[in-house]
Formats: sequence, structure tokens, C-alpha cells
Amino acid sequence: MNISRISIWEIDEQNQSLILVVAYESLKNEYSYSGKLHTKDYPNYFKNLFEEKIIVANDVFNDLKTSEFLVSYTRPIVIKSMMDTFFY
Repeated sequence: MNISRISIWEIDEQNQSLILVVAYESLKNEYSYSGKLHTKDYPNYFKNLFEEKIIVANDVFNDLKTSEFLVSYTRPIVIKSMMDTFFY
């Protein structure tokens, strides 16, 4: 696998947002710790995540589950594919 970014997010108690715990970008060798994604801003993504418990998007630009992120998230930090799931 050629993974350039990995991140761990925490869902808030009201299931209204994901809060970034930590992200690591291997190309920059950098960690980041701030970020928040609100369910109201990405309703289709969160609906699919809560229902399916996993999202695999090989092409985030054309996948309907992740296309809401294009302008504000995936394009600015050059994310091309995603795999999102819960862990307990």
C-alpha cells in the first residue's frame, strides 16, 4: 500500500461531528492535531458511515459517499482515496 496520510478521529457524544485526534502525513513527516467535520456539513457521508460502518472510496472525487468533501477537505490536502471505519 502507498499510504501518505493516516488519521484518527473521534465522534462527539451527540454524533454531530468528528474531531481529529491525530493525523500523520508521511511525505511531510508531520503530525497535526486540530480539525473538525460536522455532520450537518456532510450529511451523505455521515449517513453512509453510520449505516454501513465502513466507507471505501478509491476515487474520492467521483464517489458519492465522499464527494461532499471535495472543496473543503480532500482537494486542499490532496486526498485521492479513503477508507473510513469505526474502531472500538
